[in-house]
Amino acid sequence: MKIISGMLSLLALTAWLAGALTAQDNSAAKKGDKATAVKVAAPPVKFYVVNGSGDSRDLSESLAEVIRCRCLPWGMETICWTTGLTTIDDHAGVANHRRWGHNLAARANAYRQAHANAKIYLLGHSSGSHVALAAAECAPPGTFDRVVLLAASVSCFYDLRPALRACREGIDNFYSTEDGILDLAVDMLGSADGKKIVAAGQIGFRTPRPPFPEHELYRRLRQFPWSVCVEWTGHHGGHVGALQPAFLQAYVLPIALTPWTAPIMGAGTRAPR
Repeated sequence: MKIISGMLSLLALTAWLAGALTAQDNSAAKKGDKATAVKVAAPPVKFYVVNGSGDSRDLSESLAEVIRCRCLPWGMETICWTTGLTTIDDHAGVANHRRWGHNLAARANAYRQAHANAKIYLLGHSSGSHVALAAAECAPPGTFDRVVLLAASVSCFYDLRPALRACREGIDNFYSTEDGILDLAVDMLGSADGKKIVAAGQIGFRTPRPPFPEHELYRRLRQFPWSVCVEWTGHHGGHVGALQPAFLQAYVLPIALTPWTAPIMGAGTRAPR
């Protein structure tokens, strides 16, 4: 019931996003004030997208489709981090993940310096989630507004504290216990951060308790388990289900664009322990 209630709340967020975008698009000066009306430009919105292994473009293409169909004034940049070798090499290339993480952090920081009021979002899928987290870890505090992870292939005990410091509003993690691809990948190769531990994209991140240092940072981690009630979007619990345009539009974007608030006990989005 907690999961269902949590997903119902996401539907409300979807309605909120649609209303907010409509209000922004239809805003105009009152009659009689046209001569003095001044149109105020909205702060720029920038998405950095880190796809999964094998030179995938699935997340980028789905997000681009949503932006195009909704005629949204958002910018998007795809980080082409893969090795050009095999999917296995991409998944297991921890050093390459961190190298591209540094590269991405430098790009995002330069954009932040040029656009202090911009909304900067970082989206990572599968092995690309490790690149995204590596970027946040070495970026200055407040570089990103949110980091969004879809089917993350890093271990469930991954230390998120350095990445959380770089995020103004925290990290969102979408995971599914039905993700058989992650189950197989971790069993054969380990997680994307080189651990033989179940992935956060399957069971969520494990959150530390006191007296673990800076455990309070994890209050800015929001986690969303897959549920059958989202199957209408084409997300059936598999590894690429969260990349469906309908799921991105109905659930991921409304959550990412909603300002962070302290978690409510029993709200259904509490991180597993």
